Amino acid sequence: MHRGRILVGDSVDASGAALHISALFCDFYWSVGQTYSGRCSARSCAIGIERIIAMQKSFQEMVERIVEKDPRYDKEAYDFVKEALEFTIKQQKRGQADPSVHVTAAELMDGFRQYALKEFGPMVMTVFEHWRVTSSEDVGSIVFNLIEAGVFGKTESDRPQDFESAIDFHAAFIAPYETSQTGPAKRA
Repeated sequence: MHRGRILVGDSVDASGAALHISALFCDFYWSVGQTYSGRCSARSCAIGIERIIAMQKSFQEMVERIVEKDPRYDKEAYDFVKEALEFTIKQQKRGQADPSVHVTAAELMDGFRQYALKEFGPMVMTVFEHWRVTSSEDVGSIVFNLIEAGVFGKTESDRPQDFESAIDFHAAFIAPYETSQTGPAKRA
């Protein structure tokens, strides 16, 4: 990177914005799950690294405000839900030509489950309990707090009730690691 500009071929992950510059297009993804594309010159892109860093700071500031109003969940839980959304979007984009992706509650919860098992393995419930996230309803509350703050977007049909019993945390995060009477612990 040179003089605050992102050059063709550079990749940036500012934990809240991911950017990759190809020869023709800049693709950058905000935590709201929206994708924007713009033409780049052959030598540099008009998007400065400062803007990406500012987006990350903005997300953290929004989370701090949310936690002040609703202290039920740790800040790290909000970060993780954002990361799980990004993981889910990346999974959905494989093989799709359309860059605009809407993630339903069921899709997000499946991505949340996969990402949590990948990141934390058998410690997943210990981490979630520390963050006070013990049900899919808790994840829905976090998502809708982020929507209310303008960080995530939603469609007319998205509702908090979509998260009710979306996944069973015991079946998703504890059962895969429980030992049986006859053998070793199962792996996810």
